[in-house]
Amino acid sequence: ASSVQRFAEQAELQHLGEQFLASAQTLAEQSEAALSNVADKVTGGVSSLGLTSEDSPKRSGDLAQRFVREAKQLESAGGTRLMVAEVAEVLHTWQERGERTRQGLSSTSALKALLQSQALHIALTDLTRSRAGRAVLSAAAGEQGRPVLETEAGNHLKEVMLRACAVPAPLVKQLLTLLSEAAEEKCQARRDGADAVLLHSASQDLQWILALFSASLLDASEVGPDDAADLRSVEALLATSEAPKEAVETVPAAGDEVWACWPGDGRWFRAKVTRVSGRVEIAWLRRGSEGTGQEDEYLSSTGCDELQFTRLPPASVSAAKERPNPVVQEADRWQEQLSRVEECGARFRTMRAVCQKLSSRSSEALREDPLQGLADQLTALRKENEARISSLLNVAEERASVGGGINEQLACSTEGFQAEIDSMKQEQQVLQTRLDTLRKERQELAEKLQAMDEQILVVTAACKEAAQRENQVRASAQRVSVELQRELSMEEVEARKVGDRQRLLMEATAASRDIEGLLATRAEAATARRAAQEELRQQPPKAAKACLQSEKDRGRALEELMAGWHSAIWGPKAKELAADPGALSALRALHARAGGQLQQAWKETVQLAAECL
Repeated sequence: ASSVQRFAEQAELQHLGEQFLASAQTLAEQSEAALSNVADKVTGGVSSLGLTSEDSPKRSGDLAQRFVREAKQLESAGGTRLMVAEVAEVLHTWQERGERTRQGLSSTSALKALLQSQALHIALTDLTRSRAGRAVLSAAAGEQGRPVLETEAGNHLKEVMLRACAVPAPLVKQLLTLLSEAAEEKCQARRDGADAVLLHSASQDLQWILALFSASLLDASEVGPDDAADLRSVEALLATSEAPKEAVETVPAAGDEVWACWPGDGRWFRAKVTRVSGRVEIAWLRRGSEGTGQEDEYLSSTGCDELQFTRLPPASVSAAKERPNPVVQEADRWQEQLSRVEECGARFRTMRAVCQKLSSRSSEALREDPLQGLADQLTALRKENEARISSLLNVAEERASVGGGINEQLACSTEGFQAEIDSMKQEQQVLQTRLDTLRKERQELAEKLQAMDEQILVVTAACKEAAQRENQVRASAQRVSVELQRELSMEEVEARKVGDRQRLLMEATAASRDIEGLLATRAEAATARRAAQEELRQQPPKAAKACLQSEKDRGRALEELMAGWHSAIWGPKAKELAADPGALSALRALHARAGGQLQQAWKETVQLAAECL
């Protein structure tokens, strides 16, 4: 007894353990789904605030896995029946995810993850296998009179497909219609218990439509920035970042004494050319005891640093005998120099952004053409189905000929029976006339009553036999007519099915031709996109060089501005500047403006140095 009791306790404990394990698994699945939804909301909110980017590889991979898990929810596995509400919830989530992403940092991350995950192919395949899925496909194809929930789910599916397909909207609607009809045809063949050949043919039709849908979907490489447009914009930026070449009539040779423009204030001073290599390298002259000209024609008279600005552009050097006039007024020159500082800073930031963008793009591995061979596969499928269409035409002709034979047989049988019935009626009329004559003779010849009664009995029996024969002929005629009508209706149903399949295949063939043409266009675009990507991979050094040149130009412009202010504040005209309140106010405003530019340049340079290290 104790062993039996112990065995019962062990069985009860095992049962409790199994219940606990099942409850724990259910709780884990619910927690995972809840955490996934919370992660979606948190990530979407953070992305909308600009705190993170949804285009990171990890984020895209997580999103693709989430699409796959949601697509697998549309499977009607384990005997469970898929509900329309579940389909609508998944499709509504996909549509909202795409719209929410479009409002955030990236407009393509959700679509790219959806295409990379192949979740749409999984979802369409699962929808064709359940009653709820086929109802949603019919609603998406535009069938009227569907319930509200099915219509909403169909609209969600149609919006998702329009965003993910690379074909026009009418062709997407046509493909949805064909997919719905092919799925219903396969389901009807399975319910009717059709033979293996017919069921296999319906499955082939469905697989062909799914292949057409797969070929119509965008490839992940087609989603994102336009490489050709980016290449054109980068080339345009590089072209604008190059310093314009100034036209110079004559370039002095080394050893010539020239007039050189001091970048600080725009005045011209005497100098000597030491070297010419793109820019003109000079040495500022001193008057000395035997120098020619006035004292203010030499840079040393201004107190400026003679070791500064010894490399000038050719336009800032003149071999004229007379001293050229200042380029612009001093205040205007400061304004111009400060504007050039700001322009160089803006160009530096632009080129730095271009460098970062090209760096991120160059890190992506170039894939082989994803559309290569897809058009050939569709062409092979189309030719195979054209052969099936020809065979269906032969079957339809055979069905039509069989139906015509049955109609002729029915007409001949009806005519034969009608002729026999007419002859029976004539015979009955003759017998009835004979009966009337005999009755009249019986009345007239009472003496012959006994003999006549016998004849009457014989004739009456003959009449009854004729009536029975007529009823039998009528019943036979009705039975044969019903049998022939049943055979005719069956042949008409079969002919209608063949016609419907023929129409489905012909429409799918036309859609296949359209998609093949679009695939050829997309393949050309993919080739051009790969060429643009190769060109973009060669642009980062040029962009980095332009970025560095912009920073050098900004530094030189700031040096020129500081040299001009140093000359104005500490030079011979310092007292005039101190006595002019308007000039002092303008100088302070320019100084504050230059200080902001200098601080911004320092921050950008420090950040760039930190990134390079």
